[in-house]
Amino acid sequence: DAENGHLLLNFLKRTPAEGLIHFREEGQDEMVALPIVVVERDARSRALLMLRELSGVDSDLLRERDRVLTVYPSPESLGEMSPADLESLAVKVAASA
Repeated sequence: DAENGHLLLNFLKRTPAEGLIHFREEGQDEMVALPIVVVERDARSRALLMLRELSGVDSDLLRERDRVLTVYPSPESLGEMSPADLESLAVKVAASA
């Protein structure tokens, strides 16, 4: 749990990736482009949910987790955030470390 907790916290401290993911759905000729921010929002939301359930780790890691959870809004609200908003949150978390 501690290793996963550190990985999740480090993920939430980095700025979101930019660009597009291109893929072709099975059986389709057309390429589909998905903004990476969509994946970032979902990944950050899941990371926050996982951090809330973190247990059995040292008190320093729990304090760091609590600090990050106070900076980020609820996981549900991340789905509406712009890339700039996500970057701002990541910068705040990294600066307060």
